[in-house]
Amino acid sequence: MPDASSIITIVQVCIMGIIVPLSLIYAIPLMFIRRFRHRIHVFTINTSMAILFCSIYWLVVSILKLTRLEKSTDAGTCTLELYVQAMCTLQVPLALVVVSIHRLSCVVYHNKIAFQNKRCISMCIIGQWLTGILISLPFFRKSERPCVMSYWMSYYALAITIVIPMSACAVANIIIWKHVKSSSRRIQPLLQSRTAIDTVNQQSKINRRDIYLLRHMIIMFLVFVAGWVPIHIMLILMNHIAMNIVVLRAMSLLAEISLLCDIIDLFLYSHKLRKYLQRTILEWCHA
Repeated sequence: MPDASSIITIVQVCIMGIIVPLSLIYAIPLMFIRRFRHRIHVFTINTSMAILFCSIYWLVVSILKLTRLEKSTDAGTCTLELYVQAMCTLQVPLALVVVSIHRLSCVVYHNKIAFQNKRCISMCIIGQWLTGILISLPFFRKSERPCVMSYWMSYYALAITIVIPMSACAVANIIIWKHVKSSSRRIQPLLQSRTAIDTVNQQSKINRRDIYLLRHMIIMFLVFVAGWVPIHIMLILMNHIAMNIVVLRAMSLLAEISLLCDIIDLFLYSHKLRKYLQRTILEWCHA
């Protein structure tokens, strides 16, 4: 009979096995079907790819645990594993932060076309992936105990994965909220002219679209934080006290559930994609 640790690992494999195809099902239609091509969808696709990237790594790790393959104790291999682990996980919060920063630029500088063109969007996304690759490099530093995250590494992982992205996301969204609120106040005296009314209606549409996207990104970020803070706290505590393996696996399971909730929220955001997928499934069933 499998023990509690093995049962948790089996659940982890199942969850990651669901997230991977869901991420692909979400991203592929948005990338290849013309009707879904929109600047905003580029960021949601990027977020789904970050979740996919992270999920594949943790799926491989869970399968290796389940097959009970002997873990390498080589210092170089363990260092590389810690780096890949940090880099893969980090891409998810960074993808969410990039959305907030880009929408901040578009809302505050809505007259600047440069912030809305494809080159700017591409630079934002490339910058995100490069940032994740570069700021994870300190994990290549050898630890005092092989294959164990050192004291400073555990704090560094918490900072770059949770604290810094959460702070950046919070600041960007607060600035957006204040700008939208102040803009609404400034345009009230202009509502007498027809041109002003048309401008206000267009601006309100843009604001609603931005707020709708950011609301989902904030929800996804909060879910990510709720799922990943416990495991990072466990990693810090491991440097002071012995931790039960079942507790660690349970905290890892919570983190992976948060990824599943995030990809589900992407589907909730993209209602047109949901309708397309529902119609396609029904056509297949009746074929």
